[in-house]
Amino acid sequence: MTIAPAYIVINGSRGMINQQRDRAGDRAHEERICREIVESVNCIILRWDTSLMVTFINDYGQRFFGYPRDEIVGKSLIGTIVPATGTAGGDLAAMIREIDRHPEQYTTSENESVRRDGTRVWVSWTNRAVRDRAGNVVEIVSVGNDVTRRKRAEDELERQLRITRTLLDTIPIPVFYKDANGIYTGCNRAFAAFVGKPKEEIIGRTVYGVAPRDLADVYHKADMELIRHPGTQVYEASVVSADGTPHEVVFNKATFLDEHGMVGGLIGTITDVTERNAMWRELVSARVELERRVQERTKELKEANQSLRHEILEHRRDEEALKKRAEFEKLITSLSSRFINLAPGEMESELSSALKKIGEFAGVDRCYIGLVYDHVEKLDIVYEWVAPGVRRYPQFYGQIPVDEFYPWSAGIVRRLEVLHIPDTDALPPEAGKDKETLQAQQIKSIVVVPMVYKKALIGIVGFDSVREKKPWSDDDIKLLRIVGEIFTSALERKWIEEALRESEERFRAVFDRAALGIAMADAQGYLVNSNPAYQAMLGYTGEELRQKRIYDVTWPEDVKRNMELERQLKDGKVDKYRFQKRYVRKDGRVIWANANVSAIRNPDGSLKYNLGVVEDITDRKRAEEALRESEANLALAQQIAHIGIWNWDIETGVLHWTDEVYKIFGYAPGTFTPDYESFLAAIVPEDRDRVDRAVCLSVREGSHIKMDFRILRPDGEQRYVNCEGGTIIGPGGTAVRMLGVCFDITERKQAEEALRESEERFRATFEQAAVGIAHVSLDGHYIRVNEKYCDIVGYSCDEMVLRTYQDITYQEDLKADEALVRELLEGKKATGTIEKRYIRKDGSLIWVNLTVSIARTPDGAPEYFIAVAADMTKRRQAEEALRESEEKFRTLAESSSAAITIFRDNENIFVNRAAAEITGYSIEELMTIGPIMTIAPGYRAQAMKIIEMLDRGERTRERLELEILRKDGSTRWIDISAAPISYHGKNALISIALDVTERKQAEEALKEAKARAELYLDLMGHDISNMNQAMMGYLEMAQELLDLKGHEELIERPLEIIRHSSRLIASVKKLELIQAGKYPIGTVNMCQMLKEVAGAYAVVPGREVNIRLSLAEGCQVAANDLLKDVFDNLVDNAIRHSAGPVTVDISTEPVLEDGEKYYRISVSDNGPGIPDDLKRKIFLFIDAATGSPGRRGLGLYMVKLLVESYRGRVRVEDRVPGDHRQGSRFVVLLPAAEDAKGPREESKTPL
Repeated sequence: MTIAPAYIVINGSRGMINQQRDRAGDRAHEERICREIVESVNCIILRWDTSLMVTFINDYGQRFFGYPRDEIVGKSLIGTIVPATGTAGGDLAAMIREIDRHPEQYTTSENESVRRDGTRVWVSWTNRAVRDRAGNVVEIVSVGNDVTRRKRAEDELERQLRITRTLLDTIPIPVFYKDANGIYTGCNRAFAAFVGKPKEEIIGRTVYGVAPRDLADVYHKADMELIRHPGTQVYEASVVSADGTPHEVVFNKATFLDEHGMVGGLIGTITDVTERNAMWRELVSARVELERRVQERTKELKEANQSLRHEILEHRRDEEALKKRAEFEKLITSLSSRFINLAPGEMESELSSALKKIGEFAGVDRCYIGLVYDHVEKLDIVYEWVAPGVRRYPQFYGQIPVDEFYPWSAGIVRRLEVLHIPDTDALPPEAGKDKETLQAQQIKSIVVVPMVYKKALIGIVGFDSVREKKPWSDDDIKLLRIVGEIFTSALERKWIEEALRESEERFRAVFDRAALGIAMADAQGYLVNSNPAYQAMLGYTGEELRQKRIYDVTWPEDVKRNMELERQLKDGKVDKYRFQKRYVRKDGRVIWANANVSAIRNPDGSLKYNLGVVEDITDRKRAEEALRESEANLALAQQIAHIGIWNWDIETGVLHWTDEVYKIFGYAPGTFTPDYESFLAAIVPEDRDRVDRAVCLSVREGSHIKMDFRILRPDGEQRYVNCEGGTIIGPGGTAVRMLGVCFDITERKQAEEALRESEERFRATFEQAAVGIAHVSLDGHYIRVNEKYCDIVGYSCDEMVLRTYQDITYQEDLKADEALVRELLEGKKATGTIEKRYIRKDGSLIWVNLTVSIARTPDGAPEYFIAVAADMTKRRQAEEALRESEEKFRTLAESSSAAITIFRDNENIFVNRAAAEITGYSIEELMTIGPIMTIAPGYRAQAMKIIEMLDRGERTRERLELEILRKDGSTRWIDISAAPISYHGKNALISIALDVTERKQAEEALKEAKARAELYLDLMGHDISNMNQAMMGYLEMAQELLDLKGHEELIERPLEIIRHSSRLIASVKKLELIQAGKYPIGTVNMCQMLKEVAGAYAVVPGREVNIRLSLAEGCQVAANDLLKDVFDNLVDNAIRHSAGPVTVDISTEPVLEDGEKYYRISVSDNGPGIPDDLKRKIFLFIDAATGSPGRRGLGLYMVKLLVESYRGRVRVEDRVPGDHRQGSRFVVLLPAAEDAKGPREESKTPL
């Protein structure tokens, strides 16, 4: 017997593998361009299919939403990055489904999204549908920009404006403001009431429209004088109010500037001093005493000022701590950016430098990185920084056994937790070995941060303090975790770059070694490049082929079809085609070939090159005729062969055998009636289950059956039988009959056994080959396959020997397969190679490059085939990935709302539609001007600096906010970043710009609104407060010195009004400080505060008030001194809003709420109560329906703000459930301080 030499098979396999690798190599630069753009943009790029599942998200999107790729891809949009319901109650899930159903109606959208940590953000989306060739939507590509800052700025601006309007309308003093022409632009309620006109009849008019002519002349003259000489203006005047009452008033006015720095108008207040002046005239005789009291009050103010200075010093210390933290965060950000932009060779030195920077900044003595090995059993310190003067301990480095030196610490780090030991002296007894090791290195304090990669511990970052003990705060440790993540990413990148270099070197030389011909033609058809195999196929040199077009070497009869396919490729109707054609060699001979041609396109979609892979099939064509003749001979042989035929009626169970089948099974024909059970009984037990499963599978799925098995004849003789058949499916879709043939193959099996010893000599090579190898009988049955072949098709070796190559060959590829078989059998070829598809066991298709030779008997007769299969699925997938990548690139460029520009040598070589829309130029115009020309002159130097850095190869992630000049002369603001890329094989720069003009405008408007609000607050907090203090002093003096018997309310009523005004101003100040977070939270004694409030209201002039306290043990809550204002407001409301005798009950009790300790404080009264409709809005200062302030004042609004700032809650309910007329109850829930006593479990009541 003659068998093809093994080295032919192995060398052939290597050629196929090299050929397979080559086919994706030349397309790598296109893939890199798309990847660079997608991963460089400062916006979110998201793909999701019609089931709302995320199929792709770029790096920026992952960082923005906080999801790693494997936690978001394959998940639904709803419930991950898009909440089902927005904060305002909108149905976001319905909106996303609507985008999916009608993408063309939602090319742009703006909605609320949610990050992984629960943070709500706003994103502006540009949506584009990706359709298949039939026009059906298969995916949505969404490009998103973060507009949270803009939305929050708009919301904050609106909130500030509402608060400003509310503050003005709350102030009892008339306030007005005018523009530079003296026209009223606004006023508060008090001013409208004062002049006796509604706001609508005041705003938009001058003073002549609201005051008599003689007074209007005086006011207008004073206003114009102030406009001409900006600043402040204070004067007194006599006026008559709307009801005809004369008043003496003080005008306080001040100018304000517009956005250009010019006087924009003035704001003024009118303070009624009629009563003050009358009292002044009456109190002249008491001036000496008044001055004495003023001096005492001044002394008190000085003492208060001293206390304020002390608070300021405390705040400065806090600011220093915050500044230190900000610097640490800045250092971490700098290191992160540095690692991102490092060249491959700089990683080692930069890791050591980073350790030094962090160690010096943190004030530690040692800083190091260690890697773990052997399942976290050993630790090796690979990078280290040691402060000057600090000793190193090398005996503790170099793959030390972790559990021997640090058993206690290792347990913590293995759980991926941070190890923090502020004081090694204070370690617990179970950490005795750790303490001994640490103190042997003179370590007083230590922090160890685990380095985690793919949820596994790969190393640590350690920080040692040797010279002093150093505790770390929780915030510091969180930052150190980030440091660990940065170092982990840096090491990961280092390892990936090393692997990438090795991979690139392996594929570098593939093109020239390909076994198939490969050629590249430009858009005009000229053969610009070809490999040696292509040149040998046509008999030309590479230089000769470069002078020819593809049609010059094509057989004339095939040129027309070739040109038609080329037109379809050039027009974009197809991206590739396969064409069986004839070539004309240089020597005039005609050869047949399979040409697989793919398009390489420019970014605009136009055709750049055709890449053709050509296989010479001349020998196969010649064999096709021989194959047809062979098939005729095969049909004749089947007629004369002794083959038994069987027919099984599945519905009736009747099994029919021909005489030959009876003979095969050892029975005389017709001696008994066979059935399926007797058939199985004749099969040896070892094969019975396998045969039964195969038959059942065929009945269930209608599949073809072909198998060998052993039978035991009645005389005890064992024979081998080959059985083949198929299932007939009835009209109902169920199996009704099986038909098949069988024949005795015992002699063949015996011959195969005789060959076993010979085959053992080849088994080692056969089994260890890196490619799939199979021996196939001439009728197509697999005789032997190696493990690699089984891996490719997904079947076990035992399963394969029961099948033919036809069983697992894709139907469309059978004809080419059979043609190759004919050529081999006819001796036209010694070896043949084709690309074909197998059907794997799991039903999937896999592409292979199949090389087939034939083994012959000693007399030269064909015996069996030797098939060598190399998996080329990855190459096919790479081709498909390249096509998808190009589609993504086109979709990205068309759908992105960010301006994308690629430029080289100060010339634009690519711009997208968004760049044209932002600048106002057409794409064609932008291609003729440099990237710098659209930037405003004042920012060009800054932009050129970044460009020069990138040109020098210095990578940077710096983002700039620049002003650009549009074609029409207007300006816009952009947020821009740039990065180097390789574009068409040459270095270039890519810039990504977002239009942030609206955000900048919103920020400016917000600044102006804040400035106005601060002006109003300063006006109330200083001038009006001082006036109130002076008036209260005069009135209190009058109470003591004047005999007002019978007329006491002439003093008491003004005093109450002024006190209320002072409290209102104080509340506004506190409200501002609360919203700014200026009141730190600590531990306060709630019970002491309640006793003080109850004492303050023990005596209320003219009222009968009874306050009853029921205080539980344990009064420490997490709050601050402003908690007293909460209780004061609640008790004050209970008294003021009731008539006659009133009883106020105050009680406290500890409760459990979601496993946390709280105190519940109840303040109830027997007053008139609060109706249900008022309960829902009693804590609101702004009426949700009108957007205007309510008439309830700031008290309860401030109560709600304070309680919520303590992480508590407040509500109001009926004292007697269901009857609000029996009084009300305010319930406050406050978190207990850590040292508070435990609550009663049964007291848990959800708010």
